[in-house]
Amino acid sequence: MNKDLILNEFSRVSQAMGWDSRHSPKNLANAVSIEAAKLLENFQWLSDIDSELLREDGDINKVAADIADIFIYLVVMCHKLDLDPWVIVKDKLLVNRTKFIEQIVAREISQQMDNFRSDAPTQGTHPQPASQQTRYNTPSPVSEVASKFSASSNESIDWVAVAKKIANSRAELKEQSNRLRADKSKDDTHS
Repeated sequence: MNKDLILNEFSRVSQAMGWDSRHSPKNLANAVSIEAAKLLENFQWLSDIDSELLREDGDINKVAADIADIFIYLVVMCHKLDLDPWVIVKDKLLVNRTKFIEQIVAREISQQMDNFRSDAPTQGTHPQPASQQTRYNTPSPVSEVASKFSASSNESIDWVAVAKKIANSRAELKEQSNRLRADKSKDDTHS
């Protein structure tokens, strides 16, 4: 489904109901927030396992409807603000990846600084003048770590591979969910 189809159908219903003038970006943001609260209500008081089993309880249709409402409002809001939803999602994924890399680099630098401090020789308890202090070159892992992750940043993103990874993770989640269900039913029969 593409965004034009969503926008056309939303516009058709909106015009028929006389709601077109009410769909400002502010009102759409409010609608997203309200629908997100309705989505969250489906999971209120559920354990993590119960939320995994929601599909079996038949409540998945309510969840799907709330997700669809949120998605529709977001697509319409992007249109009103002249944003391409697919581009902004891709850009945000790249920002998240960069942020993750920075955390890894910071952690590695911190570890190397800790190692540097513990390996530095101590010469008495009094601080020495700067001219007499031994200077140490601390290795900088920034370029090493960043190169591991940024090698593909100049290339276009292989969205097919990304979709396959998502599909594989969904299959793995479904398998884990089935195991949880089996374990839960075993526990229920032994109780």
